[in-house]
Amino acid sequence: MRANDLLEIEERISSLLAKEEKKKGERVAMLKQIQESIDKRRKLCQELEQEKQKRIDNLNKQKEALEKAKQIAQNKENEESAERRERIWKEYVQAIENINKVELVLSKDMAGTVKKIVSMGHEAKASGFDSLAHAVTQHLMQEIRRFIVECKKASSTLRVDRLIGLVKGLNRSIALCESKAGKIENRRDVYLDGFFADLEENFSNHFFSQFETNRLDKPEWYLEYLIGSLAEHETIFLVLSQIDELEMENEESEVIREKVYFHGLIDRIFSKIITKKLKECIYSKSKQQKELIMHHSQELSVFERELQTRYRYKRAEKLQQKEVSYIEDLFIGLAEEELQGIMKKDYTEWSELFMYLIKTIFKQSATLYSVLPDAHAVLLEAAIKKYLEGLAAFLNSFLYQNTEEQDILVHFIEEIAHLEEELIDIETEFGILIGEVTILKVPYLGVFKKDMLDILERVLEEKIETALHPLASYRYMEEQEEAKAITEIEEIVEYELSRIETQGLGDWMRGTIGAQMDRYISENVLSASIEEESDIAKFKEILKRLIEILKQNGIENSLPQCETKCQEMLAKLH
Repeated sequence: MRANDLLEIEERISSLLAKEEKKKGERVAMLKQIQESIDKRRKLCQELEQEKQKRIDNLNKQKEALEKAKQIAQNKENEESAERRERIWKEYVQAIENINKVELVLSKDMAGTVKKIVSMGHEAKASGFDSLAHAVTQHLMQEIRRFIVECKKASSTLRVDRLIGLVKGLNRSIALCESKAGKIENRRDVYLDGFFADLEENFSNHFFSQFETNRLDKPEWYLEYLIGSLAEHETIFLVLSQIDELEMENEESEVIREKVYFHGLIDRIFSKIITKKLKECIYSKSKQQKELIMHHSQELSVFERELQTRYRYKRAEKLQQKEVSYIEDLFIGLAEEELQGIMKKDYTEWSELFMYLIKTIFKQSATLYSVLPDAHAVLLEAAIKKYLEGLAAFLNSFLYQNTEEQDILVHFIEEIAHLEEELIDIETEFGILIGEVTILKVPYLGVFKKDMLDILERVLEEKIETALHPLASYRYMEEQEEAKAITEIEEIVEYELSRIETQGLGDWMRGTIGAQMDRYISENVLSASIEEESDIAKFKEILKRLIEILKQNGIENSLPQCETKCQEMLAKLH
């Protein structure tokens, strides 16, 4: 061999070594960049976690402050109630002392009139005129209801002792006219029916038909009127509850008895007035229908809080299913229109716009709570389900043969993880707003995420198997070929992990890559035809390098199936 040939070979080797050194330096630099990126993302995740914990702490502080405020208000209300009971009890005792001295002409006349009418009814029945007796009874009850209303009107000016005597006379008249009214509960219904009929008539003169005060955009007007009307019944309800106390065997507190009257009247208001007004709003033909319903619901929430504060009333009756379905269909339809507009834009904008839509629906649900207590579940779940259907159709249209399509898949899997976190925050905030524990059930979110991860797993499997396939011929490989194959595997692992930004998906990716490599190598690289210990020893060296690559990328997988397969093959050789 000539000296020139040796020099040429030496130069070629030097060139190859320089290139290899340069390539190694580039890989080290790239690894440093990847590590820095991972550190930055980990730091960002920690900061986000701290911010989330800070928000939770602030919400807990607000909740504690609210509980303290409620307790203070409750204590104050109890003190005022005790003072009021003591004052009224003194008035009542004084009224009882004076009641025997008062002669109530109205009650005497009414009793005589009732006896005459009842006698006429008996004579009519004996003569075969049963309808006449019924008509007379109805007429008498109408008159009694009129007197009931007059008692309520007089309660604002009449002395308590005279009012008690008047009510006692009414009770005797009611008992003579209505046999079932002998029970206190039935007599309460007679009083409440009379009070409500008067309230409904006065209400209709202002807030139904073509009156100027009957405006769909001003529900607060009629709700304020109802609050004022309820306050007018405080004195008469107090007197009725005191008289009930004398006749009842069980020792109900005065406050409870008084609230029975208020709750009965409020129940009638909700079923006969508020429900009717709400239906007017729901079925209106206004272009602002959605805004009208939300405003009405918001004002109704204020009204219910006022009732809870004053009378400890909590509404049990809700809208019928027909109205509930109508409102749900209306708001779901509007949300789907918004969603269609979002899906027409570039896919890079979908997640941000959909998150904004979710927050808008959350605000709507909180506003609609007094009308639809489960609006948050129905509206949010419908929007999320529709969005996932469109997103699934979009993602399933790709073959994932190129990097861009794979990046899109990874992007949306991570966005779904962000959506899950956002829903947890919404649950917490909504629960604080309404004072109840709230749970959003979105099982299809997990199903969608699993389907997308299955697609990503197949893509990864194809890449990993393609990279590992050359190792099937490791026994016949030159050192450079072996190094090249391992380098390609390392580059694929690093690249796949570098695309991930969220901790959850990163952990899943590491676990999947390790498991796929272990399975493929043990099933396809380690052949049963290996008959030399040197071949197994050579493969173990390759295995060590692969395990080191996995560790460098945060994958704690020692390829146990491969280790086991090697041990089994060695045992067979011995």
